[in-house]
Amino acid sequence: MQLVSARFEPRGGRFDVAFEIANDDVSTPTRLRFTGRAVETVEAAVLTRDVERNEVLKSSDIVVERRPRAEVGNDPASRDRAVGMHSRTQIRAGQALRMADLAKPNLVQRDENVTLIFESSGLYLTVRGKALDSGIEGDIVNVLNLQSQRTVSGVVIGRGQVAVAATTPRLAAASDTSSGNSSPVPPKSE
Repeated sequence: MQLVSARFEPRGGRFDVAFEIANDDVSTPTRLRFTGRAVETVEAAVLTRDVERNEVLKSSDIVVERRPRAEVGNDPASRDRAVGMHSRTQIRAGQALRMADLAKPNLVQRDENVTLIFESSGLYLTVRGKALDSGIEGDIVNVLNLQSQRTVSGVVIGRGQVAVAATTPRLAAASDTSSGNSSPVPPKSE
């Protein structure tokens, strides 16, 4: 088989190729001509069932298929990245997923009971709280400490878990300024 001619129109994706196949029994070679349209495809995660807004995607909800790049856009979601995410909108079965369609799920929901965690060297304290904000991992949220009835801020570290940090004591700073000595260095005695 030998290529006789090839033409490709990049803008429309049209192609036209011709081949000749030489045959020992026949004096004239057989000519084959193929025309069509070339479409760039990419691997994309595709839903196996309809998914509602804010529903978390499971491994069984997604299969990988090759789809035209024009259908998926520039941000196709891979299966590994899509599992565990939740949909921003309602998505139909058979639709290719884009990263813009997905978001990390909230690990802490507003008005949900959460565990406040304080961890220091050799010390691990937990207390129950009520989330005043929703958040994904790494977000700073406000939580009502149910024992002290005070609002504290912390970082979402897991489902229903918020880590709080120790605040610096203000007593030391207040005692320096109240004694009239604003300098951290004591005055020289002569």
